[in-house]
Amino acid sequence: MTDGPTDRGIREARAALDTARPAVARLVGTRDSEDLAADLLDAWEGVERALRAIGGTPTLSGQSLIREVRQRQILTLDQAHALVEFSASCEKARETSYAPTWNDVQSAQVAFQHMESLLAHSTVHSAPVQTPARNDAQAASTPTPTPRSTAEVVAPARRPNILGRVLASIATLALLGVGGFYGWQYFLSADAAMRSGVAAFVAGHRSEASHYFDLAIGRDPTLAMPHVYSGRIYREDGNLESASIEFRKAIELEPKNAVALREMGSYLLVKGDFDLARAFYVRALSSDQSDRLAMGYLACALTRLSRFEEAQRFLQRAGPGAWLSCATPPPTVPAPVPR
Repeated sequence: MTDGPTDRGIREARAALDTARPAVARLVGTRDSEDLAADLLDAWEGVERALRAIGGTPTLSGQSLIREVRQRQILTLDQAHALVEFSASCEKARETSYAPTWNDVQSAQVAFQHMESLLAHSTVHSAPVQTPARNDAQAASTPTPTPRSTAEVVAPARRPNILGRVLASIATLALLGVGGFYGWQYFLSADAAMRSGVAAFVAGHRSEASHYFDLAIGRDPTLAMPHVYSGRIYREDGNLESASIEFRKAIELEPKNAVALREMGSYLLVKGDFDLARAFYVRALSSDQSDRLAMGYLACALTRLSRFEEAQRFLQRAGPGAWLSCATPPPTVPAPVPR
């Protein structure tokens, strides 16, 4: 049996959480990155103090604090996971070069909601009322109450509202189910891992992105896009063999995925297999006729194959872009790495 939070701890935790409420409210809307980072850190400070109070652990902080409170069975797994996500967002926000994202804002809001729910369902017991002792004189002067009949005692009691309790229990279970579903969608699903991976990839955190893409593959092996992004990382790092494996797997899973087909074409363009690259760019455009990247780099592949008229047609459709440097290059200029 683990020790639950004390009444004093619950009261202190609620007070600490109230100090975080204004910062959480300010996170909504488009604001300056520095202001967002400052509000994230202010919100986490209040949440962290609430965790210390409810867990009775004044010396711990961050994920060590969350782990300790979780081990005491004060936090559910979903609550602990939400707090870990919020803590990780705040660690990134401490870096002056980091610009907080919408995922960071969501992590703060979800963690705060979990803490509110936790403290709302934590009971603070009132102190027992002390009955003053009476001396013999007081006892003698106080009239003895007349005993009431059994019928009189039982009459005021009301029958329990069983139906109401059942309905309340069903409603509570439904709310918990909905909360669990959205918690899974935001934090534990393959889509959640993909969102985090893409955000890390765009921010230039490649090792972190790779971790999230591997996580997405583990959660849903039928998705093509984690393989596409992993292949891009390998290709841009010069690891063409691993890139080929990832792109082939993506196309095997989704043969008409335009992005996967285009990225395979870009891999082949870098490798120097221009005719096969052309074929994959054509397949990509058959799935998505608006893909300017596929058009532009198809023009590059056609130029390398000396099919200049076709190249110019696709170049005009694609418009300006990084592909201009290879669509009409001198013979000695190598094909650029598609981005």
